[in-house]
This record gives sequence, C-alpha cells and structure tokens, in this order.
Amino acid sequence: MLEFRRVLFRSIACILRKYLKKAGLSHIEGDGRTFHGIRKTLGTEMVIQGVPITTVSQVLGHHTSNAAR
Repeated sequence: MLEFRRVLFRSIACILRKYLKKAGLSHIEGDGRTFHGIRKTLGTEMVIQGVPITTVSQVLGHHTSNAAR
C-alpha cells in the first residue's frame, strides 16, 4: 500500500507541474505551488469553514485526528 501511495503522489505532483506550466506559472521553492501546499490549504480552509477536525483528518487521509492539528 505504501508503494501505491508513493506512486499516486508522484503522479499527482507530475500532473500539477504540467498544469502549472500550461497556466504560465512556475514553481519556486516554498511558494506553496505543490501537491502538499494545495493539500495543506484545503485542510486549512476546511477548518476555517467549520468542518469538524475529524472530518478534515479523514479527507486528508490521516490515521488519527491528531495529525491534522
């Protein structure tokens, strides 16, 4: 399962880079234009909108809600 997740992450990251390039955007280290940055923003926005932390944790794929805090 871990290997599958690694491959899935790389595939998504590759797709993200492709569309950033098509949109004329470049990735600079630390600019948040990464799969992880988008994922983190999603979690933050969900919490701001009042989604329960346990739901946010599940959506982000965390094993426990402590990881999403």
